[in-house]
Amino acid sequence: MNNAPSPQPRHFWSRLFKILLGLLVILIIGIIISYLAVTLMPGTKLQHWFKQTWFYWFLGRLCLYCVIATLINAIHRYTPLPRLFLSLIAITILLLEALNLLYLLG
Repeated sequence: MNNAPSPQPRHFWSRLFKILLGLLVILIIGIIISYLAVTLMPGTKLQHWFKQTWFYWFLGRLCLYCVIATLINAIHRYTPLPRLFLSLIAITILLLEALNLLYLLG
């Protein structure tokens, strides 16, 4: 029996490249939109605006967390995930929300 590891299929690298390219394009588009927002609206105080609309941003993050939880649950049905992985995700979300709360209070 040959126990040598088989090489990764070609479509794996192609798919990984497409995913990374897509993430790079999304990042570049986000940077361009941010740059345009800051340069075209110089009189707008973004920090004040974020503090005024904090509740809507909080609701948006809660919706995003629900989507993430749904996706993780779908993955967990097919391949059970370790408890450490699930607890790290929960701790990360709690830490991010604590940092956002400190930003609002400070």
